[in-house]
Amino acid sequence: MDLAAWNSLSPRTALVVENMGDTDCEFIRDGLWAQPTNTVSSLAYLLAALLLLIWAIRTQRLSWSLVGYAALLAVVGFGSGDFHGTQSAWAQWLHDLPVAVLLLGCVLIPVIRRIKGEPALPGMSRGWLILVIVAGLAAGAAFLLGGTDSRFCDPDSIVQLHGLWHVLTATMFGGWAVILYGDNK
Repeated sequence: MDLAAWNSLSPRTALVVENMGDTDCEFIRDGLWAQPTNTVSSLAYLLAALLLLIWAIRTQRLSWSLVGYAALLAVVGFGSGDFHGTQSAWAQWLHDLPVAVLLLGCVLIPVIRRIKGEPALPGMSRGWLILVIVAGLAAGAAFLLGGTDSRFCDPDSIVQLHGLWHVLTATMFGGWAVILYGDNK
């Protein structure tokens, strides 16, 4: 769907891509949750953070670094919820900055460990790596196919590919955390 068609369908007429969420297909509505499906699916990051902490406690792998990773994953969820929901003045920063920091940490943690002579990815296993790769590739497809200009865009549908992106990237980041903080013994 092109932007002209989007603008003609949207409850907020004459939108251009200067409003938060304009490119995420789901209609931007007035009210507390501008994009209800994308807002609710942002909870996947909070669930992933919670499950990661539960896993760490049960397997006795709890560390400050892991708690920081889980906290950052939760902040990604809050930021995404704000971005697609209330759209506060800080929503763009709360949405983008934690994701950038989390991605940076996903790369830097193994590099720093390697420099220190420690195992870079102590929890690496074929199963977890396959999960991370499949979730990442599927998330990429959902992101590309879930945009406002995609022929798969149905802005009024309760099923939103951008929402699936949230669930898949939360799964990917959770799986990567197990690779980063697990112990493959």
